[in-house]
Amino acid sequence: VLQALKMRNVWLLALGIFATNTGGYALGFWLPTTVKGLSGGSDQSALVYSGLFYSCGLLSTIVSGRASDHTGHHKWHSVAGMAGAAVLLAISTIPGQSFGVVMMWLCLTALAAYSWPPPFWALPTISLTSTVAAVAIGFINIFANLAGYLGNHLIGWMRGQGATDRACLVFLASCYLVGAIIVSQVQTKKQSSVPAV
Repeated sequence: VLQALKMRNVWLLALGIFATNTGGYALGFWLPTTVKGLSGGSDQSALVYSGLFYSCGLLSTIVSGRASDHTGHHKWHSVAGMAGAAVLLAISTIPGQSFGVVMMWLCLTALAAYSWPPPFWALPTISLTSTVAAVAIGFINIFANLAGYLGNHLIGWMRGQGATDRACLVFLASCYLVGAIIVSQVQTKKQSSVPAV
């Protein structure tokens, strides 16, 4: 445990997922409420729109995992997903867009936001020794789960203070961006590509 806690990559991965999941979990928890507020629709329509968001996320999870394994560029696939989610989520907050356009940006956000976890979870074993990686994965996961708690409550607090849906989305976008910057600093060796099955 002490050996793992002395390693720079362990802290970078833990802090990177902490920042990203602060935005990601809150986006997941608050998405139906946010979509309902932006669309002015009913609870049922908000759930349909949310389902579209998660369908895009499911697709990108599969594609990203295969692509990162094929190329061996796990870190950069992960960073691209985090940064892409930040940019696309921020674009969705630009005033004056119709709800249909905002929903398009949110679906593109889902493609990016769910593309980073598969390559991210390969990083501990790529960048650390097997002994340290076993401990590090547990440590990193603690930070991931703490972020899920914190992000949800931060958005609830922001809404309680009168923050708009757009302001909350900008905050979530910034969390993704900070995560991308931190994870980009992880030192890895390029892995050989895996043949397509």
